[in-house]
Amino acid sequence: MAAPRDLRDWITLLEREGELTRVSAEVDPDLEITEIVDRTVKAGGPAFLFERPRGSQHPLLINQFGTERRMCLAFGANNLDDVGGRLGDVLEMQPPQGLLEKVRGLRKLKSIADSMPKTVRSGKAQEIVLEGDAADLTKLPIIQCWPLDGDLKSGEVFDLAAAQRAALSHAPNLVPSEHLSDDKSAHQRLLDTL
Repeated sequence: MAAPRDLRDWITLLEREGELTRVSAEVDPDLEITEIVDRTVKAGGPAFLFERPRGSQHPLLINQFGTERRMCLAFGANNLDDVGGRLGDVLEMQPPQGLLEKVRGLRKLKSIADSMPKTVRSGKAQEIVLEGDAADLTKLPIIQCWPLDGDLKSGEVFDLAAAQRAALSHAPNLVPSEHLSDDKSAHQRLLDTL
């Protein structure tokens, strides 16, 4: 089983394996999406591709690694022990003794090289490039998990308990609209001020 090459390949694989549900209805990223996903995760349900998150032109893929089976699909493995075994084999490589061991070693090294990101001059991710003031992360569907979390887009927090939950879960905050912070120490500084 081969690992997916890119996000499109991954979504296709999830659909083919019955591990993805597409949601074409408009769904609100403030509380509604996380409520749906929370219930689904607890039931061992599928990943979701929300095609029309309210307030965004961008779809949202969520819960894509929510089960061991989906993690195995992502790694192109039958089980996670196989993934650990492959990693262990590479980490424990010794200088080869003889031609056969050299060939086996090259295969292991090739698997590492194949897993590295590739640099290209152009690609699908570069079809739309926003720079300067046009680069605005608030155009992405930023999910909100708790009613009193505050406005993640502005960084405002309305409730001490919600602030503690957000800080402990390392919820991302936009500060300002072109930067995304998931800095654990920033969350701790927020808690220290409350």
